[in-house]
Amino acid sequence: MWSVRAESVDGPDAVALLRDYFAELTVRHFHRETTEQEIDETLDEFPSDGLALFLVLRSGAVPAGCLGLHPTGELTRIYVAPPFRRAGGASALLAEAESWARSHGITRLFLDTRTDLLEARALYVSCGFVELPPPTTTPGRFQDHWFEKLISWRRWRRLRPRPFSATAEVRSVRGGRLTRNAHCDGTQRVDRGVTTLREPPSCVDSRNLRVALSSVP
Repeated sequence: MWSVRAESVDGPDAVALLRDYFAELTVRHFHRETTEQEIDETLDEFPSDGLALFLVLRSGAVPAGCLGLHPTGELTRIYVAPPFRRAGGASALLAEAESWARSHGITRLFLDTRTDLLEARALYVSCGFVELPPPTTTPGRFQDHWFEKLISWRRWRRLRPRPFSATAEVRSVRGGRLTRNAHCDGTQRVDRGVTTLREPPSCVDSRNLRVALSSVP
């Protein structure tokens, strides 16, 4: 159903999707309608410059969503048009972005989002992202939550040399409630009766951890 490919951020389909993206963000944040002039002003204030990758999602031949990726690994402009939501389109965009990033030597994906974008936050957790503490005491006006996903085992090994808590991953499996404090010690296992994992990166990837936690009551 879905096709995802890299396109110019200045192409007609990309521009139309970005206008819809900013229009929805404005309406949801300010609880009012927006105008074409205000969308123009928003595009000028928040230009989509400097992207290493811009992906367009299509359902058949119809543009359905988009995603931008900076050379640093920062994700932005993640959007799926309302008629195409809840069908895996956003996950397809993120999977393609992750594949491209890994092939170009990027070891970490990260982004920030707003509190009111609940479905976006749930999406990131379901795709293996972990919410981080605020990295600054002076966040931007639209920055409320920060997420990251480590996509390289070498990067994980360097950043996680000691035992660490897999609490964030467990919460994603148990719908926000921690039912058991599973712990990954970085030596190819998860303790407290959880299924043994084949390699330490599984402790980072929540999709693999779901399988490992299947035996947790």
